[in-house]
Amino acid sequence: MQPLLLGSHPLFSLPIHPPCANPVMKKDGSDLQRDDHNWVLSVIEVHKMVSMSFVRSVDEEIVRQLIEWDCNVSSETDRAMVYCLTRQSVEQVASMANNMACVRTAHLHAHLDDDVKRAQLQSWLSGEAHVMVATGVISCGYNYPSVRLVIHRGSFRSFAALHQESGRLARDGRPGTSKVISNTNSRAEALHLDSSFAEPNLWITDTENCRCHHLHSAVDGQPQRCSLIPVAQPCDNCLRQSRAVSQQPPSPLPMLSARGTALTSFVNEDRAALINFR
Repeated sequence: MQPLLLGSHPLFSLPIHPPCANPVMKKDGSDLQRDDHNWVLSVIEVHKMVSMSFVRSVDEEIVRQLIEWDCNVSSETDRAMVYCLTRQSVEQVASMANNMACVRTAHLHAHLDDDVKRAQLQSWLSGEAHVMVATGVISCGYNYPSVRLVIHRGSFRSFAALHQESGRLARDGRPGTSKVISNTNSRAEALHLDSSFAEPNLWITDTENCRCHHLHSAVDGQPQRCSLIPVAQPCDNCLRQSRAVSQQPPSPLPMLSARGTALTSFVNEDRAALINFR
């Protein structure tokens, strides 16, 4: 596959893998690179979409997506946000985006001086910087209407935090996307910080259950499968299960005889089984 060249640095010559809704894990337990279908964040806010990617390098993928978004931004008022779990990861992602990718980036965390916080926030609000990289310090109380992209680095603290941080999106009613970009190492890092990350990590790696069901239960108090939401695309798990069902052979239908018995043919060494319903 030919790489998508987004800049002169080798970091931006990473190959872009096609979407894949197939198994999440390799046999050795490591993640496959994957970009899932979008599903709605909330049955109330259906214009806000969630997607998830498993990648080899979380920070490189975040910067790659920021470059792609920045190159295709439709309005000077549009903004992006990246949520990180620690101040170290905030500074690392912001530095990579600013210095290696030339994406105008501001950053915020609790350990900055108040004057620096105000200057960084003003830089983002004014458009001097299009991207804000921050911890949860900016998840509440900030109402910028034109946030188009929210990225969660590695994991998130809780479903309430995922909703709160994704709630920065699209407050003007136009579409927006919230992405969780994760791999095995980033989830282990989160779990090392706090055991409460076990539940989000389990949701991220779950390959069986509808993602919307658990998410909407926590967010809306209305547990619903994505198949019951007309405007939603199916999540990766529901899509995989529906494909598996569609590939199964149809069950044999019974044929009723005049005496009220059902004759069903089973191909098994050229013999037929007679099933009596009486």
